[in-house]
Order: sequence, then structure tokens, then C-alpha cells
Amino acid sequence: MQTLLFDLHARLTGELERVVVRIVHDSQDLSIPWAKRPALFREVRSRLYKEADKNHRIEVNTAEARAIEHDALDSSRLQRTAEVLRESLAAISADQRLEQENAELRAQVELLKRQLDEAKSKPSPRQRR
Repeated sequence: MQTLLFDLHARLTGELERVVVRIVHDSQDLSIPWAKRPALFREVRSRLYKEADKNHRIEVNTAEARAIEHDALDSSRLQRTAEVLRESLAAISADQRLEQENAELRAQVELLKRQLDEAKSKPSPRQRR
């Protein structure tokens, strides 16, 4: 249980995830809740796989996925990998904003429903006479 909760390296499956976590952790401008990090990893991988698959339709199997992730950390591709990470962070933060807006709208709907129920349960001025 301690490994699951506290050992960061035991939970990360590859070097790409470790690099992403290091970048986010060391950044002064980035802050991503732990619950959103798997979504970030999925987004980064998805974008890398799509980019690798642009010219030829392939199914990404485990070996190809490892090769794509390994290539993403090659010094000649670091600039593009940084762009992919930036795009992924933007996509994740957009999702977070939408979730926040949805939560606020749901709260407003619930408040309006309660107000409507209260208004319905109060006798109207005509009913009082």
C-alpha cells in the first residue's frame, strides 16, 4: 500500500511519464492535480501515436508504442515533444475549465429547481382569499 501511495517511480510505467512528471513538477507555471495526470499521459501518448501514424495506418502495439515514446525523448525530437506536451496541457486544462463550468451550472440548476419548488408550494395571493 505504501508503494501505491508514495512511491512515484513504482506507479510510472515508462520514461516518458517520468519526464512529463518531472517537467510539471519542476515548472513554476504548471500545476496539475494527481487525479488529472493519467489523463495528461493519455493525451500526450495519443498525440504522439497520431503523429507517428500520419503517413501510414498502423495499429500501435506494445513494441511500437515503446519505440514511439522512446523516440519522443530523443534529443533531435525534444522540441516537437515539448510542443505535444504543451498541446496536451492545453487540452487537459480546457477539460478542467469545462468541468468547472458544468459543476457551476449544475449548482445553479439545482438552486433554481429548489426555488421553483418553494414557489409552487407557497399559496398564491388568489388562493389566500
